[in-house]
Amino acid sequence: MCARLTTSITRPETASEKLAFRDPFWFHRCLIPATGFFEWKTAGKKTRPYFFRRADGGTLAYAGIWDRWDGPARPVDTVAVLTVPANELVKPLHERMAAILPEEHFAAWLDPKETRPANLLPLLVPCPASRMESWPVSDRVNRASASGADLLTPVEDAVPMWTQPSLFDAA
Repeated sequence: MCARLTTSITRPETASEKLAFRDPFWFHRCLIPATGFFEWKTAGKKTRPYFFRRADGGTLAYAGIWDRWDGPARPVDTVAVLTVPANELVKPLHERMAAILPEEHFAAWLDPKETRPANLLPLLVPCPASRMESWPVSDRVNRASASGADLLTPVEDAVPMWTQPSLFDAA
């Protein structure tokens, strides 16, 4: 019988205290590798996806927590990505972002002997914007059936940004 996986997002400042996340925060921390993530810029009723990644193109490591519990039919594996306030690059699109750990914090985050939030929470800070890059991508990323590396190809930022016309503009 296979386990089922569910995912969620949570704030670290409450994960260490909330009943659903407390034990995983204390005892089941993990790293979740990713090449990048998407956020959407909204202009009126239109949205444009943006891809964010490390500026050097390397792999991101999200701070995560995991747990396994016995579901009614089979075991359920859960994982949650911890979020922090957005850095200056992400902030125009979203107020929060995944906690991206630098390599020098991997061992401390994964240390099973460390369970004190006071020692773990300082590791969870926004990744510096200078270490990241982003660009607009095709809205094809919104389709579950779409796949391929071309989804990450930069496109012209065609989301029209409405601005207040001036009374004194020449016609």
